[in-house]
Amino acid sequence: MQELIQIQPDQLSSQAVYQIDGCLYYFIKKDDSGRVVKYIFLPLASERKKSELKLSRDKIHLLVKQVPSIYGRFNNQESEYKNRQNPQNPTQLTLF
Repeated sequence: MQELIQIQPDQLSSQAVYQIDGCLYYFIKKDDSGRVVKYIFLPLASERKKSELKLSRDKIHLLVKQVPSIYGRFNNQESEYKNRQNPQNPTQLTLF
């Protein structure tokens, strides 16, 4: 079994896969609009967790490990993130 690699925030890549608390995620973007910089991750499609994860720089140091055996760009990861932010079906939102 390959060893996981400790990662620094400036080394994050959208083409790599990261293990965070036992689940596999890919990096989407760096959000520096607020007072504290947040790094946004989405789980892989095969993972049970479905929500995005926002981590600070300190949490990256503690929790995030790169999985070196899984590397490559995932299909539509940017569009998947945008769809989660702006749902296309507004009638579904007004039903509840």
